[in-house]
Amino acid sequence: MKKGSNLETWRTVQLFLSTTGVYEVQLRPGDTTARCNCPSYQVRSKCKHTAFIQQRMLENSGQYAILVPEDVPEEETAKASESAEAFRTFILKYARVEVL
Repeated sequence: MKKGSNLETWRTVQLFLSTTGVYEVQLRPGDTTARCNCPSYQVRSKCKHTAFIQQRMLENSGQYAILVPEDVPEEETAKASESAEAFRTFILKYARVEVL
């Protein structure tokens, strides 16, 4: 992927466990637009997963708080900011999975 491309800026912020699969919601830094890889979002460009994220953002001054354990090493947190893929890996490893 090219540096600076629009696709590079999307970051996985939450994983959702469902009876039909595991879905990821992504946000762009500084934006409230969310997207999801679930079938509902692919058809309608909205779903319960993105609605959940956007509601939490409304409750938190436009920011989505990612819930991770307090004992995550600082090196891991710093490494997560290097790229969208590093951030996704951090989320997969440390963030709490939601079930709706």
